[in-house]
Amino acid sequence: MLGMEQTAGRHLSVVDAHHEFYEDVVAAGGLLPALLQVGADLGLDLGTPVPVPDGSLDEVWLRAPTPSRADLVVSAHGFERCFSLDNRESGIAHARGRTPDLTAVARAVAAWCAGADPRRMKAAAAFIELPAMAEALATGSVELAVEENWQRRRGNWQRRRDGAPGEKWRRRGAITGLCALFDAAYAEPRLRRFYAVTSHFNLWFSRCTDFPFDCVGAVIEPHDDGSYRVWRRPNRDAHDEFDNPRAAVARAVELLPPDCDGAVLGTLSDA
Repeated sequence: MLGMEQTAGRHLSVVDAHHEFYEDVVAAGGLLPALLQVGADLGLDLGTPVPVPDGSLDEVWLRAPTPSRADLVVSAHGFERCFSLDNRESGIAHARGRTPDLTAVARAVAAWCAGADPRRMKAAAAFIELPAMAEALATGSVELAVEENWQRRRGNWQRRRDGAPGEKWRRRGAITGLCALFDAAYAEPRLRRFYAVTSHFNLWFSRCTDFPFDCVGAVIEPHDDGSYRVWRRPNRDAHDEFDNPRAAVARAVELLPPDCDGAVLGTLSDA
């Protein structure tokens, strides 16, 4: 079982600044002792802590159960009560999730410390997100990989758009425009067959599912005022302006090369 750490005189940063969301964590002296108490109440083994580099009481690092695995990180976030968990692994072993429930966090931690894979972690704690993209890639199906990528990226930007009112996302207008752009582009069958990529609030389309991505046709840039610019590839100096996402998407379709009909799995060298 985890041992209690000395917390007197240490800065609580996020949980202290947002104590209205974390009264139990503040009362316990930080995230680690709060998680310890929940684990003890449930009779769970929560493994071995790793010292947090900056001494923050907003994070808990847990040593991997086997040498081949990465450490687990649990963090508290501001603006609302939210604990995130990430085992910092890659591929189909990657597990992460967010929840306001510290009891659910303790159950997920205990499962991970017992050597559970992401599916068994999710069975113990429903908030755990399965590594759907990695699993899609593992099937060898480009259609599954492309579809999962579209849904994941759309969902990520929608969560930013619909986030807590206190979150001060830079260029919120562009984020709103990008979400509308995703909907319009996904509704277009020819674009939906490519691998969607976002960079600097822009949306573009790749002929492959792995980095380095290969942009095809156009890059669509949403502006804060609700307008859209379609940059023609490969000439970044040539562009068209539109006042709605459907028109911008239609232009991107026109700019697709006639001999390219969707993404390939892997890099272009794998085609």
